[in-house]
Amino acid sequence: IGSVWGMPSADMMVTTIVGLFFIQYVSKLLGLTLVVLVAFSRVVLGFDSIGQIFAAFIIALVLHIYHIGSPIFMRPIDFLGNIIGGTCTFILVKRDWMDTDFSFAVLFLNGIAWMTFALAVFFLYYDWNMLK
Repeated sequence: IGSVWGMPSADMMVTTIVGLFFIQYVSKLLGLTLVVLVAFSRVVLGFDSIGQIFAAFIIALVLHIYHIGSPIFMRPIDFLGNIIGGTCTFILVKRDWMDTDFSFAVLFLNGIAWMTFALAVFFLYYDWNMLK
């Protein structure tokens, strides 16, 4: 059941983040129902193991707590950390596994594009003075 490549379950992680948002801002029952039903269906249908679901839930919970508890000026610092960390990881993996297909590089570049867009929206939405 499940696969090592889906560790943690990305679908469950996104569902948990959306569910935690619903729990905090919309409806506790709706958010909890969403998380429980998706987790149950992923395990029953054999897409993920219980370990993948649990790992995704814990990571999503940590990300949610970080998001609601961190100051807003950390967003550009996170952006730079992700770019530097992702680039270093990509270089090291490519160096050690030269004969492997690296089609995920397109996803990495797509992620950089989306993070650049998010940073641009951040600076358009917030005033530069709030960072001082």
